[in-house]
Amino acid sequence: MTWTIEDERSWNLNNSFRNFLGIEIERIDGDKALISLQISERLLQSYGIVHGGIYCVLIDAVMGTSVRGGVWL
Repeated sequence: MTWTIEDERSWNLNNSFRNFLGIEIERIDGDKALISLQISERLLQSYGIVHGGIYCVLIDAVMGTSVRGGVWL
């Protein structure tokens, strides 16, 4: 059995940090994943651009999703 998009979306619902940010799971294809995040003012740094920490969170989230997607359970 493979890890499906439904599995990841269910797992995502139990992740309070991802929910707080609003990270959405768009697609999983084997060990490839696509996630999204709606950018709001609360995610911007003082110069009005996305805070670098948000990019780090997105990289971490998509890597974790990709790993789970590539795993056979």
